Amino acid sequence: MRLFIFLPLFFLISCASGPERKIASVAPLKIGQVFAKNCSIKLFLNDSGHPEIHQFYLELKDAKNAPIDVDLKDIVMKENQKILGTHVRRLSLGRYEVELEKDDSDLGRLKFLVQGKRVGHKLTNLLKPHAKHSKVVLVSDRDYRLKLHIYLRDHKKRAVEAPFPPEFIMDGVEELSVPQMVTSGVWEVIVTYPDMNQILHLSVRANGVLLERIFRFQHVEK
Repeated sequence: MRLFIFLPLFFLISCASGPERKIASVAPLKIGQVFAKNCSIKLFLNDSGHPEIHQFYLELKDAKNAPIDVDLKDIVMKENQKILGTHVRRLSLGRYEVELEKDDSDLGRLKFLVQGKRVGHKLTNLLKPHAKHSKVVLVSDRDYRLKLHIYLRDHKKRAVEAPFPPEFIMDGVEELSVPQMVTSGVWEVIVTYPDMNQILHLSVRANGVLLERIFRFQHVEK
């Protein structure tokens, strides 16, 4: 397991050089100053069989509540004033995963510092979507607009709640709407595509997990 405020997603692009894969996680760095009250930290549900491994999900924002990046070294975890060894990974703009290996299960004593500012944390377990049990359903295809419902389920087929809208990654030429939650674990997105021969592949990233190419759509120009 390695881990979306929500990034502006994807816009209509030229196909002169062929379809382009748009991956939010490779968005350019936007280094700035975090505003601790706007930041949040979540704890991933640990079902890996290694209880000593803990993984946290950070969303960092500035004073205007916009996502912001920091240097990885600026993300520090402490316990009793001791800096703990962690592995920090950037997921996308303003979103980071922090992995901690620690036998002690009392995580409430941990302190999270970003740029020297303490960020409060609510250790709410987040389920991870599983490719085998998650799916994308085509609800309608009218006037070059696809309405899609994305069902996120974990390895036990439980609905996966995402604290922020999932990120969508498309291969092809298209526009995507801002996703809307239909119900717990179900999201809706509208894909607008031009009248040209193409194949669209949809990947979804939620709670730090990438479900790669879980939906395929082919359009043949008439």
